[in-house]
Amino acid sequence: MVKNYFFLLASMLVSLAASSQSFNRFETGKHNFYFSIPLKYSYTNLQGINQRMQELGTKGISQSSVEAGLGLRYSYKRFGIGYDMFLLGGNTSNFSRSDVRGNQSSSQFFVSYNVIHNSKYIIFPQVGYSAASSVITISHNNSSMAFNQALSGTGNATMVYNTNNYLSFSVGIIGNSTKKRAKANGLIIGYNLPLTNNQWQLTSGTTTNSPADNMGSLYMQFTVGINQKK
Repeated sequence: MVKNYFFLLASMLVSLAASSQSFNRFETGKHNFYFSIPLKYSYTNLQGINQRMQELGTKGISQSSVEAGLGLRYSYKRFGIGYDMFLLGGNTSNFSRSDVRGNQSSSQFFVSYNVIHNSKYIIFPQVGYSAASSVITISHNNSSMAFNQALSGTGNATMVYNTNNYLSFSVGIIGNSTKKRAKANGLIIGYNLPLTNNQWQLTSGTTTNSPADNMGSLYMQFTVGINQKK
């Protein structure tokens, strides 16, 4: 699946580069600032933790998630840099289950190259470095427990977390305008290639024999923002 995705991505970049000469004249001498609110849908590899949960008789958590945050992109001529930060996010299991909940936070620094840049839109490939953290809360739904057990912290919920780093490869399109300031929407499709394969840890202490996940993910990111030119 990942090989097919990279083949499709490479084909898109080649076709964009070949066709860019036929588009409108590239706008030179422009400083572009794009302030955005990104909304990202991801499908993440959580095979390790899900397999362990299923072995223990608990249904695994959904591998799809939704995150929202803030973003800034600066570009001069064809080159751009930027940073996205996602602080609000959760697995789609949260909408249908009460026993397992997942929450995510992530950030990404990236560089991009505007293959096409005209008065209507900007199309670009981008490469970035990402870091992500995931916290899963598992409720045991105990109907009753000893009072001392509740005070000792061994109650009816367990929280585990995992953090990983990635190289991110993506292709995006953002609306453009001849105005100095204009609303602009965008779409980015990409893949987070994992650089680590870390074990899940308890938030309340250390543990042994825990499963590992690299949390590589395919994602689609929608952005709503303001394009400011100077």
